[in-house]
Amino acid sequence: MNIHRSAVLSILVLIVLIPSVGFGQFRNWDRFELGGNYVMATGNFSGVSTLNDANGRFIGDTSVKRSITTSIGYGGFIGTCIPFKRLGHESIWAISLGITGNMLTWSDVNSVYTAGSLTPNTTSGVGTLNAMTIQIGVPFGVEYKVGTDAIKSQRSRLGASFGAGFIPMVNGTTLVGVKDYDEHTTGYHFGFNPYVKAEVAAYAGICFKLRLTASYGKLNYLFENYNVGKYTDGAFHITGLMNITGSLILMPFSYRWTEHSWFNTYDTYNPFDKLH
Repeated sequence: MNIHRSAVLSILVLIVLIPSVGFGQFRNWDRFELGGNYVMATGNFSGVSTLNDANGRFIGDTSVKRSITTSIGYGGFIGTCIPFKRLGHESIWAISLGITGNMLTWSDVNSVYTAGSLTPNTTSGVGTLNAMTIQIGVPFGVEYKVGTDAIKSQRSRLGASFGAGFIPMVNGTTLVGVKDYDEHTTGYHFGFNPYVKAEVAAYAGICFKLRLTASYGKLNYLFENYNVGKYTDGAFHITGLMNITGSLILMPFSYRWTEHSWFNTYDTYNPFDKLH
């Protein structure tokens, strides 16, 4: 199956099926979240690359280390949160839980070098070798919430959240776009990285949120022990350092929010003391 179709299918299955088996036990559908991700990852490439002279003639091989960044990838997210502490009239502490799936592309992993230059050049003649990563993570953490989605209020129109936690994840990377190595899978790698996030919320019929998440720490994305035909000259690997994710989140069941929960004291505060 084509890697693009596999990626899209995996993310759709993740979004459609998991809520019924993963979040049903919490009976917390009023706080169910569904959204899309735009994601970019940074990392280090380390491996054996081709070395040419100034005229493009092959000289030999060289071991290189360089920074590498993905193109903008996409994905999906589902999640919820469970309040456990009321702080003020419209603020709480909550446990956040979610599942996210992303697709990332690492371009030109077989770039060549020219003698005397530290800048890689795109390989010519043999074709460009790209790598595509399917990433599935299960973020969980603690967050401070204030405003509309904190107390499930349709009258408090704005809100915000700030949180931190950890993301256990699995990354599966495939080399693509090369004859005889099309969709050559390089294996699956696991990670457990911390994250921080911030978001703003607005209520307009349902609750909408814009979220920015940054996770950091080393992740093995790709580890190839041998050369890939004529496209690379030896072993190479990519180690991730940071993921930056922007998300548009919808809370589809927020239209039925009522203000009768134990954490909601919206009608008892002084109007000049909303956030205290």
